[in-house]
Amino acid sequence: MTDASDYTIPVHGEQRGLHHVAIEVRQDLIGDEAGQLGWAALFARLLPQAYEQLVAIPQAEMGDHARGLTQPPSFGGPHVIDEGVGNPAA
Repeated sequence: MTDASDYTIPVHGEQRGLHHVAIEVRQDLIGDEAGQLGWAALFARLLPQAYEQLVAIPQAEMGDHARGLTQPPSFGGPHVIDEGVGNPAA
């Protein structure tokens, strides 16, 4: 993400020094109640785990990532969670 391609993360996350994440979900996967509940359950389970890992990284180790310039060292890059595409509760 860059200031030129995004507003929310740079302004509300990076500039305020807050932990942040961008998540995209295909619309067809949340088009009905079952899909919405499934993805909600997946996020409810995984986001607290991801947050605990993120806050465990010492601020000094975060370096430029704290300003949104690099990938966080402990995660190494973007990840795709595939726990049953179309059925996130699987």
